[in-house]
Amino acid sequence: SGRPFGWAVIKALYGDSMTVYIAANSLVGSFVMVPMTLILLEVGKTIRMGEEGVEAGAAAGTRSTCQLGPICQNVIRNPVIVMTILGLIFQVLFGRWCLVENESGSGVRFREPVAGIIEYWTAPFGMLALFSTGLSLRSASIHFWPMILVSLKLLVCAYLSYAFGLLFVSKPVGHRLDFTWFYGSFPASSAPLVFASQFDESVVELVAASILVGYVMAGPNMFIDAMFLSQEFTDMTGTLNAVQAATGIASAVGAGIVLVFLALTYSSWGWSGALLGVYAGLVL
Repeated sequence: SGRPFGWAVIKALYGDSMTVYIAANSLVGSFVMVPMTLILLEVGKTIRMGEEGVEAGAAAGTRSTCQLGPICQNVIRNPVIVMTILGLIFQVLFGRWCLVENESGSGVRFREPVAGIIEYWTAPFGMLALFSTGLSLRSASIHFWPMILVSLKLLVCAYLSYAFGLLFVSKPVGHRLDFTWFYGSFPASSAPLVFASQFDESVVELVAASILVGYVMAGPNMFIDAMFLSQEFTDMTGTLNAVQAATGIASAVGAGIVLVFLALTYSSWGWSGALLGVYAGLVL
């Protein structure tokens, strides 16, 4: 899921009380979804290499047998799976002495100074993930099916997550049922970009564009969800006015930066650059 984008929102709304469910989701993803995804990607890579003639002359049965070992090795040595297993082993062997409960009592954390060191080193993760996604987008290329998949991730997953919450969340539901909807509406993370760069570099820009479109689509959706799921009976007029003012200021600053870049590249303008310049001027 889009942890760089949604984790901060979840923590702001629910504090540390819901992080245990995010951790459980990550654990299931590491042990179930990641191996399945890697196996499918490895098989697809093998088929594509065979079609391109990299393994020309090898029989189909022989090729499958020869590739089974490397596929298993790549799955087993994947850092996501390895570090998840090491974390579970560490908790079983040393958790009693090295881990303490959070102040809210909703989970565990390392003792100081280890907790501070880990927080210091992992703090840039979200911004670096978004930064790498932006760097991978050299030219905007948007296609029909990736956009459909992005929309399914934002809408269908939210409804499915909420439906499973109705079936399995114990009473009283409280914020946990709202959390299922909110967590299901997270956009895709930068993990598909990593897989694309590893298995098929030709689709890196397409994946990056899809991820950014997902962020753009998820922003208003998560903002509305955050307001009405966290404050059901509170007048949100003041909050909306403040957010609208802050958004207007940020938009004006962004439009000014775009105009500066356009002015620096004025000699290479085409009709699209002129149209973008007019739009940025209107926004500013």
